[in-house]
Amino acid sequence: MPKIIPRSDLLFLAHILFGTMFFIQGTWWATSACHACSLRRHRKGYYAQGGYLVLPGIRPRCIEGFFKIACGIIGIFAFGKLLIAHGLFEDARNAQHMTFFMSVFLSGVFDLLTDHGAPLPPGTDYVGLLMVFSVEALLLYFHLDGRNKLDVLLHTLVFLTVVSEVACIAIEMVRRRSVLPTLGRTFFLILQGTWFLQIAFILYNQLPGTQPWEDTHESSMLASAVFTWHAIGGMLYLGLVGILVSMCSTKRIESNEAGVVYSAL
Repeated sequence: MPKIIPRSDLLFLAHILFGTMFFIQGTWWATSACHACSLRRHRKGYYAQGGYLVLPGIRPRCIEGFFKIACGIIGIFAFGKLLIAHGLFEDARNAQHMTFFMSVFLSGVFDLLTDHGAPLPPGTDYVGLLMVFSVEALLLYFHLDGRNKLDVLLHTLVFLTVVSEVACIAIEMVRRRSVLPTLGRTFFLILQGTWFLQIAFILYNQLPGTQPWEDTHESSMLASAVFTWHAIGGMLYLGLVGILVSMCSTKRIESNEAGVVYSAL
């Protein structure tokens, strides 16, 4: 008989998967947005994008689209397999998780179609982003019934983070000349990623010699404090990425400009 993986192990791995995916995506947004902002200071005005390119003029360009499609396929098959094994009504959380990854997959398709000049309305990539996080917010809202106080608190903080991210994306759609909404959605995605990783170790800790947190008032107070630490850390991380990208972009731009001047001479 195939080995049955304990439920706590599956939930631990699921939160690690979500957290890692969000953190990688957030880091990519941070790097790309800061690079675009550096170009604004030197040559051209900033203009926000729903998805970012790898290198201008080199295909495949929209690595973000391929990343979303890959994550979507992995999530759909992983949670779809669990859904078939356990039944739709035995563990509806698997259905919710699979639904979220379906929206991620579609957002990646929108990114690729937009990048390859498909006859779609302008801003279709943003529609894909709004769909992803609106779906996530809706699923999270109905994800909390019947859970203990600590579990509800941890996922409520995720819900508030996702709602803030939806607001930033909506503002960015109409203020694409400002980098602030882009940095806002980037910050909240990084925060969501690190917080999902934290939830995995709070509720389903699988490290040897450790136990999940108890459902007490003290645990809830500590969890809210830890969330603010994640927010502060995310802001510092975003600032560090911005500084490093700005330094590298500035050196590259100055080197290219020096080469142009030398060629002219």
